Parts: sequence; C-alpha cells; structure tokens
Amino acid sequence: MDDPKDGIFSGFADLKYYVQWIRGILNKHFIENSCFLPIVEGILYSYEGSNEILSHGTLINHHRTIIEKCELGYHMAYPIGIRFCQGKGKWLSNTEKLCFKMCPPLISDSLDIKCSHNGKYANCSNLSIPDTIATASCKPTFTAPNGQEITLELLCQSNGLWNKQLYRCHPYCGRVYVKNHVLIDNGDKALVGTAPWNVGIYQLNKTDSNYDMICGGSIISPNLIISAAHCFWKKAMLSKKISITDDLYKIAVGKYDRNFTIIDNEFTQIINVETIHLKEGYYGPTGFHAEDIAIIVLQNLVSFSNGVSPICIDWNGKYNVANGDQGKKAQTS
Repeated sequence: MDDPKDGIFSGFADLKYYVQWIRGILNKHFIENSCFLPIVEGILYSYEGSNEILSHGTLINHHRTIIEKCELGYHMAYPIGIRFCQGKGKWLSNTEKLCFKMCPPLISDSLDIKCSHNGKYANCSNLSIPDTIATASCKPTFTAPNGQEITLELLCQSNGLWNKQLYRCHPYCGRVYVKNHVLIDNGDKALVGTAPWNVGIYQLNKTDSNYDMICGGSIISPNLIISAAHCFWKKAMLSKKISITDDLYKIAVGKYDRNFTIIDNEFTQIINVETIHLKEGYYGPTGFHAEDIAIIVLQNLVSFSNGVSPICIDWNGKYNVANGDQGKKAQTS
C-alpha cells in the first residue's frame, strides 16, 4: 500500500493542473450572474452612495444598484437614473433613455432669435434641449441676404445639432430711422437717430480720472469706427498701430450729451477700444495732415438699432457722387 503522504502529495500535485479550469468555471459563474455597464454616450455611472465614476463596460455584481447621471452638455430627461443588476447580464432600469445631447447656443448680432420648448420660453443663448424650436428673423435696421424678409424656424435634434443653419442679415446703412425723440442741451435741439452712425471718442484724463471727448467718428461695421488720425497721432510715435491695454480710449454710440457719465437715451452704448490703426502716410503737421484717417477696432460689437446704425461705404466704387449732391456726411473728427 502506498504511503498516505504520497497520496496526499500526489493529489495536490494533480490539482495544480486544474487550477485554470476551476478558475474558468468560477469566472463563468460570476460573469453569468453579473452585468456589464453598457457603453452609452453622455452617461456617467456610479455605485449607489458613491461619487466614484465607473468606466463603461465595468463588470457589476448581481443585486448591485447603479446610479446614472449625464455628462456636461447633455440634458437629463428624468430626475434620476437607476439600473439594477438582475444577473446573467440583465438590467432593470427606470428609464429607456436618460441623456440627450443638447444643441449649441444660438447667438447672432444681426438676428432676433426666440426659442421655446413644449410651448414654454427657452433661452436661446444657453444650450438647448432636443425638440426646442427656434425662430429667427432680421433685427431692426437689418435686411435678409436676398432682400426678402423671412422667418427661419430651426429644430434642436436628438443628435445635438440644429436642423438648419442661421443666416446673416445685412445692416441698413446711412439711413435715419427715429425722428420724434428730441433731446435739448443748452438750448440746442438734437433728434435721436438723425445721425445714428455718429460716435464720440473719449480719452481718459489721468489728472481727474474722467473721460473727455476728443474727437468724433462714424460706425462702418459692428466693431469698426472711422475717424481722423490727428486725434491719436504723436510726434514721437514709432508705429501707426496703437494697441490699447489701459482703457485709455472709449467710444460712445447713440449718445448726444458730451458728458461721458450721462446715459442720455436707450440707444447709448459705451465700448472699449482695442486697437487704433493710423494711415501709414500720416505725419501730422509736417505732412500737412495728408491722409488724416484712422480706423478704430472695438473690443466688443456695437448693437445696431433704430438709433444706432452704420454709414454706407461704396466698397466697389458703384456710385459717383458729384459736387453739389446732397446727403448726410460721416463724422471723422
């Protein structure tokens, strides 16, 4: 008869050859009674009572509860998402689909855009929930590209994209809109809107920290003002490009009172200056003020309205203005 010790040793020696087989059965049993977290765009998983985020595809033990939330930029259709592992890969969930990708904000300087969701107001400048409806039309003093006033309707789709693209309206230029709003300053009457392209250019007085009006200018686009180079020229300046980083200059549009601190009507806007470009050939008095022109780039866009709009520039040389022709002139100094 063999030594029992040999038998025991032999048994253990044989068992080591079956460890992988045994592990396979255990793993199979574990997997069959577990669930894999599904891979779903926009979903964040965590165990109930924990803030630790679980990776998609993680193996979850049966009878465990998982909390679902949505990633940033996704709309959560229900207050909370819960899924329970029933085992054998089967989940019990309280929602069919929890997270929907949201559509990007709708922002335009030439369109009035109104949004609604299920008949209720929605803010178009925020991310939009799927099925949000947006209607867009040209702002006052703007016209549609084809010359016909149209209202565009957009729908926020479940893929997070609007079904149509916004178009850009073109601003009216050189037109007077409002004639019945009168301002009186020192006995002088000024009609709001009679020159909606005019701007006041103000410079910081470092002695008293006030802004003094030094020149005028005219709006040529939402962020560009045309003015005179002599307003900014200095004899020792090394460059005809002036970058403004200390709020030295500001412009006022829709303003009829020289006092910088007075906001005299609903059209008034105060905007910081970013850059000033002087014409390269301007050399001040020594050059007899030839090429006395400057372009001011604004930090923010001018908001056009009935009281604020640009002048017209004949970019393509379409018109021939002869001496004696009547009209309103742009202000450049």
